Amino acid sequence: RPFGFDAVTISAYLGTDGLKTGTTSAGGCCLVTTCLRNGNRLVSVVLGGGGNSVRYGDTTRMLDYGFGRAISLYRSEASFLVDGAAVKIGAYTYGGRNYVSLRDLAAAVSGTANAFSVGWDGAANAVTLTTGSAETAGSGAAVSDVVGAKVSATALTVNGQSLSVSCFEVGGTHYYALAELAPALGFETSYDAPARAVLLTLDPWGS
Repeated sequence: RPFGFDAVTISAYLGTDGLKTGTTSAGGCCLVTTCLRNGNRLVSVVLGGGGNSVRYGDTTRMLDYGFGRAISLYRSEASFLVDGAAVKIGAYTYGGRNYVSLRDLAAAVSGTANAFSVGWDGAANAVTLTTGSAETAGSGAAVSDVVGAKVSATALTVNGQSLSVSCFEVGGTHYYALAELAPALGFETSYDAPARAVLLTLDPWGS
């Protein structure tokens, strides 16, 4: 059946990819919504709402809170090696994953077949990555022992193609999940537990 105005508003909320309404005399106005932004998914549930404006308004507020809340990130204790050579990459950990600075990563692979540059498209509010061009300067951002970060809503493109990668923003610097990002840039990652090292293998398929 056609959605009402408020349901259309929720479906247009950035990242929304599913919703289910329901209304009964006992349960009131209910709504379950799922929303994905840059690899980070939230699910909101409203039960017993007093009307459409309540369930849609509460959903918007919960998603705004979830995507805007501060999350604690910790400095990564891992070292980083590119084809066996040690490099300096600013990184934090969250949920067992390493989140890296794009400019640091770009500088680490500069001069290789996997080189890429980092840009900004203000009109699209998007970070742009372009392969085949070099980035020599790192981010210069200091990595603290622990920081409060926010889930980033900034879009990411690689050679003009949209890419969904988990991302946090710390003091204006974006940190992306390395394991999710690597395949789009043509390299693979692994972890050497005894050495506590993240290994980046460039051009692993010999292309």
